[in-house]
Amino acid sequence: MKPGALGTTHRLAVTSVAAFLLPALQKAKVACNAGLFTSLLRMMDLLSGGFTLTTEIVDKSAAFTGRCLCGKVAFAAEGPPAFAGFCYCTRCGRMSGSGRTPFLGFEDGMISVSGEMESFHDEGEAGSIERLFCGTCGTRMLARPGSAPGITILYAGGLDDPTLFKPEIAIHVAQCPQWEAVSAGLAAFEGDAPP
Repeated sequence: MKPGALGTTHRLAVTSVAAFLLPALQKAKVACNAGLFTSLLRMMDLLSGGFTLTTEIVDKSAAFTGRCLCGKVAFAAEGPPAFAGFCYCTRCGRMSGSGRTPFLGFEDGMISVSGEMESFHDEGEAGSIERLFCGTCGTRMLARPGSAPGITILYAGGLDDPTLFKPEIAIHVAQCPQWEAVSAGLAAFEGDAPP
C-alpha cells in the first residue's frame, strides 16, 4: 500500500491507534530493539498517509533541549553543534519577522524530536530548505538546508537554556536590513558559510 492510499477516516483511525499505542511503545523501547521501535513508528506513519507521528523519544539529559511555544513539540541534541550563528537572509527574516535568525547546526542524527511538526519546502536565493514547525503554535523548530547536506538546523529561540547559544558566524550579511546590525566579532559571510 502506498503512502496516502487510506481515506481520511482510516487515517484518523490509524492516527488514533498510534496515539494509544505510542506510550506503550515508548516504554517498550527500553526492553526491545531500538531499530524495531523506529521501524514500527515509521510504518505507522506511512499507513497514516502523511500524518506526522513521533519517531524519536526526546532525551531530557541531552545538552541542548528545547520546545515550541505551546510545548507540543520538544527537541534534544547531543554534543556540541558543528556551528552556531545568525542568518540575515530575507527568507529567514520573513519566517521569523525579524532581521536575523539565531541558529545552531548539528550533524544529522544528533537531534531527536517528539511531537507533530509540519513542513514547508522553501526555494529561495540560497537554494532549497525544508523548514519544520509546530503545527499547533507555528514555532519554527528545525530546518534542513539543501546547501548543507547532512546538517539539521535547530533554532536557538526554542532552547530551554539560552546561554548555550554561542554564535560564531553571521551568514547572508549582504541581505541584512538597514535597521538591523550585524553582530560584532563574528566571522561574516556575504552568503552561506563555506563548507
